[in-house]
Amino acid sequence: MISIKQLCKKFGDNLILDNIDLEIDEGEIVALVGSSGGGKTTLLKCLHGIERVTSGSFILSESTGLIFQHFNLFPHMSVLENIMYMPCKVLKEKKEAVEEKAKQLLALLQIEAHANTYPASLSGGQKQRVAIARALAPSPRILLLDEPTSALDPSLTTQMANLFMTLSKEKKVTILFSSHDMDLLKKAANRVVLLANGRIVESASTTTFFTNPQTKEAREFIEHIVKTKN
Repeated sequence: MISIKQLCKKFGDNLILDNIDLEIDEGEIVALVGSSGGGKTTLLKCLHGIERVTSGSFILSESTGLIFQHFNLFPHMSVLENIMYMPCKVLKEKKEAVEEKAKQLLALLQIEAHANTYPASLSGGQKQRVAIARALAPSPRILLLDEPTSALDPSLTTQMANLFMTLSKEKKVTILFSSHDMDLLKKAANRVVLLANGRIVESASTTTFFTNPQTKEAREFIEHIVKTKN
């Protein structure tokens, strides 16, 4: 579960997040949408503790995994070593069990052939999948993702959506992700939260958001998507 109360974040005099109130239930998949600079990435960073909030509070009820657009893989470690690092070195789990789970994650994400490859030799999409596997390795109950399909081939969007739904239904993982990939959020998200100028201007089920938007900002956002696709 994620509970956010009146969260504000400033950089100097610049207000990035303005009184964010948001409740996300266990196992729910929520998509953050909005124009670039609207506060989506900053909110995810605040929730993971990378950025300190200016005021307000939040509660994350379980362990959290975070995936950013730029992957942040360890360049001197192989794909398998990247995935195993947190469970082995930080959580002190047994190497044999961690390695077996890491290989299962690589197979799930269809990159098992690259287990012994180093990040410099991977494509952007491959690095993205390794980052996802690494975040899943410690078995987090909350997963925060910033544009998870930004470097993936469009054909992998359905695969990513299926992964989200499997984690939600079978593992009760709560997922909060930002995305401009409307196919991903339509297939995977239970709810869409629209941020504009640092504020939540609409929060609705995915179906309701796209078929019956309640605010001017939501209608303009959807119209922009339609124009972009056409």
